[in-house]
Amino acid sequence: MLPVIPLNGGTDYRALKSHMGGMVWYQDKLIVTSWEKDSDNNVMYIFDMKRILQATVNSSAVGKVSGGWSADGYQYVMPAVGSYSLAGGACSSTNDDSRSCFGSISLDRSSVPDSLVATEWFSSGGTEPARIWRYDFSSEPGYLATDSSSHVNASAAYETNAVGLQGVLSHSATSGGTPNFYVDDARGGVGQHGIL
Repeated sequence: MLPVIPLNGGTDYRALKSHMGGMVWYQDKLIVTSWEKDSDNNVMYIFDMKRILQATVNSSAVGKVSGGWSADGYQYVMPAVGSYSLAGGACSSTNDDSRSCFGSISLDRSSVPDSLVATEWFSSGGTEPARIWRYDFSSEPGYLATDSSSHVNASAAYETNAVGLQGVLSHSATSGGTPNFYVDDARGGVGQHGIL
């Protein structure tokens, strides 16, 4: 299955160009991150698991083609039904004072309400501590809570002492209690082990 981004009011689509640094499946929605160096700069896309389309033409193209729809050899596509992006432009992973670049995301079902937890990414060889944000889910299945202006605001923000975060897990021993955070860093390189 190929995740795709609708174009021209839904009359065409293109492939999602992202290394998918983070992914959360919550209710019937799949939320996927893109990152700073992707053409989809620092966006979280929402995909609906109930909206899967079958490609009708088997070719290397992606989108509307002569005779139907193609997905670069994939049989099915899942079009994005929405997206979230940070206000104010492109992100930067140069320091922790600039607009954050989302790295990983995870689901916390121990929070009240359930929430999405996001980290920013900095190289494990760097010195910048990573930040973590919590976003509450709304009562609308699979979507984040918005304010009266349809903006999604973080319900909590944290700065860590950790560098090079590539994953986060937030969990509280009691429903809605104080969360514990577990973060990881995949060091990379031959013979190097990750850190939790």
